[in-house]
Amino acid sequence: MGITYATAPSTIASRQDSMRALWEHAGLTSIDTRVIRIPITYSNFDDFWESHSAPVGPAGQAIRDMAPSAKGQLRDLLRERLPADLQGRISYSAHANAVKGRVGR
Repeated sequence: MGITYATAPSTIASRQDSMRALWEHAGLTSIDTRVIRIPITYSNFDDFWESHSAPVGPAGQAIRDMAPSAKGQLRDLLRERLPADLQGRISYSAHANAVKGRVGR
């Protein structure tokens, strides 16, 4: 749809390999990374849309800046493509990367 938005610097910095490299560069040892999976469920499409179109973060700000017709087109496209269960809920798994290490010895 030609939507562009700024990628937050944390997107690159929060990759597992980037986090490990930062910890190594800082001199930490016993470094371990892992993925934390988080189930996300919205009660229906409107719940999903309201959460994602709020002007918070890069995606919400990009949606805010769209022309009303483009915003409607995006909303219709997402409504058509997002899988919903029999009750209309939209669910998916989000994830976060985590890193830990030891200082010194």
